Amino acid sequence: MKFFLINKDTSEVFELQDQMTFGRRPNCDVIFKDDLVSGFHCKFHQIEDGYEIEDLGASNPVQINGIQIDENQRKNLKHNNVLSIGACSFLFTDKEKLDETSYKTFIIQADDIKNHLNDFCEKKFNKSFISSDLKKRQELKSIQSRIDIISSTKSILDELHVREKELQVSKEKASVDLESPGSVDLSELKDKIIKLNEQISELSKHRDNLVKQYNGEKKYQKINAAHIEVLSELDELNSEEIESEFKELQEKLNKIA
Repeated sequence: MKFFLINKDTSEVFELQDQMTFGRRPNCDVIFKDDLVSGFHCKFHQIEDGYEIEDLGASNPVQINGIQIDENQRKNLKHNNVLSIGACSFLFTDKEKLDETSYKTFIIQADDIKNHLNDFCEKKFNKSFISSDLKKRQELKSIQSRIDIISSTKSILDELHVREKELQVSKEKASVDLESPGSVDLSELKDKIIKLNEQISELSKHRDNLVKQYNGEKKYQKINAAHIEVLSELDELNSEEIESEFKELQEKLNKIA
């Protein structure tokens, strides 16, 4: 059974033969004047039910239906496969001349396949990009949350310090008034002092808790940084070197024993 390659641009027909070579070298069976084609670009091998195409290490490898074949690899060709050799496209077929309608239909189908492949690659890239971007956003959100906690804690501590000073001034004033019993009610002053002491005590406790929380957050950051540093050092360690050194020390220990 005969098989042919039809140039999609010029409609030129090549009848395939076993061991037929394509390239720019003068001793090729089909010679190209195309800088995208290597000296020995590809070779066709006849098999029982058709042909295989072999890439001969071309700098611009052969493509089958838009998919590049590996260097020095042989691929089985199927009816209506489109081969890209340099800047030319060829249709592999067992018919010497194609019906115009079927040819146009095939071109449309080939374009649909190419568009579908491009869409798939674009979606896959976008999915990977979105996943990476989402991870970064989550990390930034976590860092911002910690910053907000620290800022809020510091703000509350500042307010507590101001309030504590105000209460201390009020207490000192009450003590001065207490030393002049003729001008104020002593029992009222005592109650006021007791309440002020209770408020100062509560504020002090609240302040201590916030300081612990603030220090705990700072301690967590230090521990986390140290953890990351240790992991980085562990990654740099060569497990084979460690195992070799361990065996060497074990041998020395056995000799001493």
